[in-house]
Formats: sequence, structure tokens, C-alpha cells
Amino acid sequence: MVLRYENFLPRVFELTENDSKLVRKEAFWAISNIAAGTLEQIEMIIENRNYIERLKTAVTTEKEDVNKITSLIFKIFQIAKEAGFALCNMISIGKRYHINLAVNAFDLLETLNFILKRFDKDLKKGAIEAIQNILERERDYTDQIKKAGLLEIIQDLTKESEFSEEANLILGYFDQDEDVENPEENDDSEQEAQEKKD
Repeated sequence: MVLRYENFLPRVFELTENDSKLVRKEAFWAISNIAAGTLEQIEMIIENRNYIERLKTAVTTEKEDVNKITSLIFKIFQIAKEAGFALCNMISIGKRYHINLAVNAFDLLETLNFILKRFDKDLKKGAIEAIQNILERERDYTDQIKKAGLLEIIQDLTKESEFSEEANLILGYFDQDEDVENPEENDDSEQEAQEKKD
């Protein structure tokens, strides 16, 4: 309902730059909820490069501040976490168009890598769901996922009970790709076996 007001979303994003950490956290919380909404709501965010850059920056820099200011760890972590949820929600719910923007225009695979390496299990689950949706919508991104270092992280997550099922599902996309990418190898080995029999 409030998204119908023309200045609502720009104002919420302005609040992500507020001096108050509480205000920033609440602004990112609102954005993460909007990003978990309808496709129209996702488009309102993902089609604005400034919004995406602000979310990416918040995920990486707000989290880095944790190492410098230990007395504010919880508040800073929560700000970065809400920004991370906003990005993951958009990718998890988005359609092919949104996935293409996320991967190609905004290079969000690197941000998902950052999330999987440095955040807690709740946000990791969001990142895993985002990767699953990327692969369900666009199988061609397996190479980019590998280049972003996500495949190794996913392989490691198969060893953690709370992530193993989802991680193995993601790995299934890569196993299928190897079979499809190397059909000649399979044909050659079958042909060699047949020649040995003859």
C-alpha cells in the first residue's frame, strides 16, 4: 500500500544512510520485506542501480566495521544482515529477468560469496535459496557461479547438516552440466569399450 506513494522507496533508501544505526537497520529491514514481496516490488528495487549498489555496500562495509568497533557488533551486524536479506529475497523470488540483472548488471554472485563466508546460518540459507533460484531460472550461470567461488563454498556446506540437502541440490546442477558438457568423452569411452570387446 505505502509503495504507491512515489517518494516512499527513495525515502527509505535515504534512511539507509542515516547516522543512527537503529534507523539504518529498520530501513534495511523494510527494504528486505519489500524485496520479499511481489515481482513488481522487486522490480522497483532491482531496476535502480543506486539501490542495488547501496545494498551491496551495506552488506560488505557494515560487516567490516564489526572488526573495528566491538561494542557495536550486534547493531552493525543487523544492518548488514538486513541488507543481505533484501538482496537474497529479490534473487530468491525473482524471475529470469531479475536473475539476469542480479548476475550480469550488478554482479551479485560476489556478494552471495561474501554472505556465505561471513554471515550466520539464517542469511546463509537466504543465499543458498538465491543460488538455487538462479540455477532453476538460468542454467547457463554455472560457469559464473564457479568463477565467483560459490561452488567450493557449496561443496563445503554439504558437510553441514542444516545446509546439506540444499547444497546437494545445487551440486546436482553442476553434475548434470559436466555430463552435458562432455558427451564426447562418454561416447569415446563407450566406443573404446566396444572396440575392446570386438
